[in-house]
Amino acid sequence: MIYLLLILTFSLVFLIPVKFHITVLKKISGEYIKLETNLLNLSKIILEIPDVKFSMTSLIPILSFEYKVSSKNKKNSNSKKFVISPLRDRFKRLVNFIKFFYANLNTFRKLIHALLSKVSITYLNVDIVFGNENPALTGILVGHIWSAIYQSLGLLSMYLNFNRADIRTNVRPIFLKYEPLQMEINCIFHLRVGYIIIASFIITWYWLWFKYRQYMKKGRLCNG
Repeated sequence: MIYLLLILTFSLVFLIPVKFHITVLKKISGEYIKLETNLLNLSKIILEIPDVKFSMTSLIPILSFEYKVSSKNKKNSNSKKFVISPLRDRFKRLVNFIKFFYANLNTFRKLIHALLSKVSITYLNVDIVFGNENPALTGILVGHIWSAIYQSLGLLSMYLNFNRADIRTNVRPIFLKYEPLQMEINCIFHLRVGYIIIASFIITWYWLWFKYRQYMKKGRLCNG
């Protein structure tokens, strides 16, 4: 009886959907990214990236950003700074991960396609504001932006589930005045816990196998 209850409990958790809320803001002052995950209000994690900077120092590219992680149970958020540069070990780890992904590209392509087909979009809002002193150029840009939005939505609908989605798009041109591009994207989608667990197991297995092959390759080079 106990095992049956455990199986039923695991099955319920396996089928529970996780709510993801992504917010991307591009303002004059910079970029802002926020990712919120919510599991039936029991587990809530918020990741915020308030600022992203890219610079060149002595011809060396440096990407840096600060991020804050908070949860429902913790009032205080942990804030850290992340820097990606060829002079840091993190860059080597990033290159190593890219090699791992490329080595299993065909498998991950199928996995990503299968995972995306299970994603259910419930809300998508795109709001764009920009302006130019030339009204004719502004009008042409508006047409291109609307075309890009609808083509993107058409492409996404081939992979994601938009059946119950509330989609709102708004392009607000400002004529006869220059206005820097400002953009706001809000997206809410659901994905069942089970699909996330299965995908995590598959990626972990391939990652361990990739690390094992690297270890064996280094061993052969040392022995040779």
